[in-house]
Amino acid sequence: MQCPLCSNEISDKAYECTCCGATQVIRRSPAGIVIAWIAMGVGVLWGLFWLLLLLMLVTKQSLAGFPWLILVGGTALVAGLLWYSRKTKQKVWVRFNN
Repeated sequence: MQCPLCSNEISDKAYECTCCGATQVIRRSPAGIVIAWIAMGVGVLWGLFWLLLLLMLVTKQSLAGFPWLILVGGTALVAGLLWYSRKTKQKVWVRFNN
């Protein structure tokens, strides 16, 4: 195998190139980062829905018109987006500047 940065011959199981000092690291892909930010934004909004539900329970309001499907579906959507974001990791060779 060759180092992707300097084309020096290295072992297949190497995590570091002795010639140029490049290191193999695991990072999230750019798409995974964007999905994570979207999930956090939607998660904040759904957190407000949960607080609204708690407030309605404390003040003994009627829950007949509460959007249960949106609450449960949105919570599952946020969990799914965060799970997908976590799975978008990739191996990248980087050279650290000292």
